[in-house]
Amino acid sequence: MNKDGCITLSTHNRYAGAINIRRLEKLPGKVCRFKARVSGDFPDHLHPAPVVLELKQGAQVMFLRNDPVDNLYYNGRIGTVSSVSSDEIRVRCQGDGHDIAVKPVKWENIRYRVTDKDGEIEKEVIGQFEQFPLKLAWAITIHKSQGLTFERAVIDAGQAFAAGQLYVALSRCKTLEGMVLATPIDPRGIVVDPAVREFDRHVRNNPPSEEMLQEAKIRFQQDLLLRCFDLQPLRKRFGYLVCLLSSNARLLRVAGGVDFRELEQQAVKDIFVVSEKFRNQLRKNFSQRTLPEEDGYVREQMRKASAWFKDKMGSLLETPLKSLVFETDNAELPELVADYRKRHGITGPVSPELPGHQEGKPDPEIRSTREITLELFNEGRGIREIAPERGLVVSTIEKHLAD
Repeated sequence: MNKDGCITLSTHNRYAGAINIRRLEKLPGKVCRFKARVSGDFPDHLHPAPVVLELKQGAQVMFLRNDPVDNLYYNGRIGTVSSVSSDEIRVRCQGDGHDIAVKPVKWENIRYRVTDKDGEIEKEVIGQFEQFPLKLAWAITIHKSQGLTFERAVIDAGQAFAAGQLYVALSRCKTLEGMVLATPIDPRGIVVDPAVREFDRHVRNNPPSEEMLQEAKIRFQQDLLLRCFDLQPLRKRFGYLVCLLSSNARLLRVAGGVDFRELEQQAVKDIFVVSEKFRNQLRKNFSQRTLPEEDGYVREQMRKASAWFKDKMGSLLETPLKSLVFETDNAELPELVADYRKRHGITGPVSPELPGHQEGKPDPEIRSTREITLELFNEGRGIREIAPERGLVVSTIEKHLAD
């Protein structure tokens, strides 16, 4: 499969590099070298492109970022070099009727810090890396292919060594017709995560019975009802809000006539303590043999409690908080908040409840944005599905999956 746009996915860097060097040497003409301009603090492991890019006319290349100006290319797009000059590389991609004029671009290594003088957050560019956003791409590693899709690919996974590596390789091509196996799949390369093996072993040794299923249903419904009235995450976040407002009183002005300390004390007494008492009472009333949805007494308790807490939270918290207006002289704060919401896919009000919180267990740590992306990816979502869902650009999602 020696066609333009066909890429080899290899298990190791040295194999991919050898293929690229060999294919480049076969092309006629002189090698053109472009050395990156690196300034300031930009460590080697953060370099986003080759420090020395070697190309010839006819070389197959891959773009390493999205086009910041005209959206003519994107991270992972494959093309062929049609001409090279000192300040411009022209690339023709399959399906395009024109060349793309590629110029050097800059990547910045940014550090954020809080100023000692006024407590404002400021960005500091501590390093820059300037290079053409291209690399030779007759071959790349399977690891680097995560999040990318190809029309045609040669899969060289005979020496797969990591859990999930073979899956990544075989799922990069859009169609079976466009995929070729360069080497037979060695069964030893089908590496399964030990956690998956243990789960499978446990399930096989403990097949569920009707009685176990019924018990699990009861536990699930009981836990779900208890979580509905677990207001401790809200209590923690409200306390954190009060702490932030107090510690940043000179930067934030709050209009609305609300004493947050007093409001917090009242909420603890009239809502949060009451919710814990109700949960304890609910546990005592649960039957270990009856589904809560079939227990008339529990259902009546839930109906009355839901109405009471809704009314109490509305009058004590929702109404006062809606009347608040925050003002600040920090010009960067609105920009930072908007950027944080965009990076984390936040499009509306955020529920105070922590995902996965269970009674008797410590609250889990908040997941990083990369972990959220990886979770969606492992659920079978495509990269172009994940990006709009999370409110991020495709290149960011690809970086999450490659890291």
